[in-house]
Amino acid sequence: MTKSRDDQWTEQQDDILAQTIINNLENNGTQLEGFQVAAQLLQRTAAACGFRWNKEVRKRYLEEVKLAKERKAEIKGVQKSKPKSRVSKVPVGSGDLIGQVTSLIEQLVTENKDLRAQVEKQESEIAKLNYVLQKARDTMSAEVRLKAKAQI
Repeated sequence: MTKSRDDQWTEQQDDILAQTIINNLENNGTQLEGFQVAAQLLQRTAAACGFRWNKEVRKRYLEEVKLAKERKAEIKGVQKSKPKSRVSKVPVGSGDLIGQVTSLIEQLVTENKDLRAQVEKQESEIAKLNYVLQKARDTMSAEVRLKAKAQI
């Protein structure tokens, strides 16, 4: 008969650990910082989270980690270069004022669409993070209820 350990990792905890690390990498963080966040979520030490990640979980998420690092590089590239307005200044006293204003409006509409797409992408990332956080809370609540029942 095999005795079950109280501190054994569950698949849900592995998923929370993985999503926490991947999200942290995407959002300009490090794995070490991710271990600290995961430790709080999972009520374990950062060292335990790091060990579990490196020993077992990371291997299952190689592609996701690669994509997260690529997105991190993209974000860093965007943050380093300040956004430049694509709207050019209208030279004073030039010919067709209505045509120039129309052109500026078209440029502003295009820039507005691009900015909206960026905002939607960021909102999507926030929604993903909220989902992972809610899953972590649900898992922790379920584990607390199970431990409470076991103590009764």
